[in-house]
Amino acid sequence: MEKEGKNINRKEFDELKKRVTRFQNLATAIIWSSRTKWPGYIIQGDGSEYWVCRPVDFERLIKAGYEAAPIL
Repeated sequence: MEKEGKNINRKEFDELKKRVTRFQNLATAIIWSSRTKWPGYIIQGDGSEYWVCRPVDFERLIKAGYEAAPIL
């Protein structure tokens, strides 16, 4: 875990990472996200990845220190 937040432990983080869909570029993440039930929930993940996730996971990742992807 590159970022470590106060509100999430290692086990919770590992489970959360199983629920995200990873992409290498933002454009692909946006296209895929726009076809999901919750469009626009994209996190700048570890390294150069973008993670598309559910709203509840998005909020938990933000609290853990991750940032929302810059969607223009």
